[in-house]
Amino acid sequence: MWFPTIRSTGERFTLLMLSTCQRRAEPVDTAAHNLRRGLLNVVCSSHAIVESPQPAGTGENYFFSFIVRRVNRRASLDGLVRMMAMKFRLFLGFSIIMALPLIINSRPRFRVIEVGQFHGDEIHARSGERWLGLFVSGRRSALRYSTINVTKVFDDITDYGTGQKTGKRVRVNSPRQPLLLASNSTALTPGPLITAFKMKEGDYSYGLDQFPLMLRLGHRSYVLKVVAPDQKAQPCPDINFPRNGRLVLISGHSQQVLYTLDVCGNDPNWYLVWAGDLDRDGKLDLYVNVTQHYDLSERKLFLSSQARRGKLVREVGSFETGGC
Repeated sequence: MWFPTIRSTGERFTLLMLSTCQRRAEPVDTAAHNLRRGLLNVVCSSHAIVESPQPAGTGENYFFSFIVRRVNRRASLDGLVRMMAMKFRLFLGFSIIMALPLIINSRPRFRVIEVGQFHGDEIHARSGERWLGLFVSGRRSALRYSTINVTKVFDDITDYGTGQKTGKRVRVNSPRQPLLLASNSTALTPGPLITAFKMKEGDYSYGLDQFPLMLRLGHRSYVLKVVAPDQKAQPCPDINFPRNGRLVLISGHSQQVLYTLDVCGNDPNWYLVWAGDLDRDGKLDLYVNVTQHYDLSERKLFLSSQARRGKLVREVGSFETGGC
């Protein structure tokens, strides 16, 4: 006789009893055989192990009840284990489904630094590391792997009177120094690229609060400017920013807010450092200096290839430094 695969102890015991049901009609005289035949009658009539309706006593009834209780207890335990395993699989599948939007919408984010001298806690890089450097020389621009060199130097602000050197100077092993350095990421690859705008060294006259900046990359036109949050916004005293001013990027019918001023800040200074096609997708990428305070600098890198649906760019990294 063929039986399906049985995993629980209770089911194996039941089928063992069923396989011997054909012998229950054989004549027996002993008490042991009578007990066995009674047990087989119960199993064969119900095809399951059930609790004996008779109260547990002594002799044959007690022995029969004891066997039934033990088998039922083991079968119940196996059923509980299977139920818990099924619930765990359902919970795991539900968790994966709920996490899918986060996985799909996730984008790479990497560190950005520059060459120069900075406070020690502003540089989290070590000598010998290889970073992608953006090199711009006239109309020629390229991303190249560069080995950085980080050395400790005297910090005029924090080391004065201490005799220590906590500042850090960042350089690369190249005659020319890059405009920025980005940690290795799949979003960027070495090679030549297009530059649409580069700020002149030490020239901060391109303040975005003073006038819009027109940019062009291929057949696409862009405008980077500061706007008021609404028509009722009041201008800030002594500066050209409106209260809660916003830095926006506009291209065609698309417009995206990149940064927002907290009321009027404290003498903020916003300007474009570089613009071009850093990720080579034919769309504009930006490296912008924004700040809420005159003594702080936040240079943010925006890439078009990492933009969410309906957006022009997305911030993928920033480099924050302070003065005093």
